[in-house]
Amino acid sequence: MFDFALAKAQHHIWNLKLRLFLKNQQSLKESEVLSHQHCQLGQWLYSQGLAEYGHIPEMVELEQVHAELHQTMQEVIHLKKIGETGAATQEFLKTYALNDRIAALLDILAAQLSQTAISP
Repeated sequence: MFDFALAKAQHHIWNLKLRLFLKNQQSLKESEVLSHQHCQLGQWLYSQGLAEYGHIPEMVELEQVHAELHQTMQEVIHLKKIGETGAATQEFLKTYALNDRIAALLDILAAQLSQTAISP
């Protein structure tokens, strides 16, 4: 089964990296932020998750919120790179709510899928 806890942790780590980038404590390039289809969660979503569980509303929402998070992260890097630090910070603030929603959806899906695996 997919490691939902690891996916949550990885996205929170990226939020930390992004925050450090905004404080000039870490370098990041737009290309370093994998697309929403290429991170571990995205690979699972597009190889197995949606195919098997696309009928679950939370899975559909997860795909949408996950894509928005990655796009927002890339926008933060772009804005900072062109010197729009204030706008980059405003965009960055959006990542907290997006990451929280992803974490909640992953928890819901983990519970639903573990029940499905146990049910006769």
